[in-house]
Amino acid sequence: MDKRTNGKETRGWSQEISSFYNHIYYLEVRRMLEQQGFGFK
Repeated sequence: MDKRTNGKETRGWSQEISSFYNHIYYLEVRRMLEQQGFGFK
């Protein structure tokens, strides 16, 4: 049962971290594009 619980926790953490990094990556790309003259409205 410990292994199952650890697997679920690890999966949840990796999903949260990946979504967090996707958000940061999206903001960085958007900021760079705006600096280059591409506007997002």
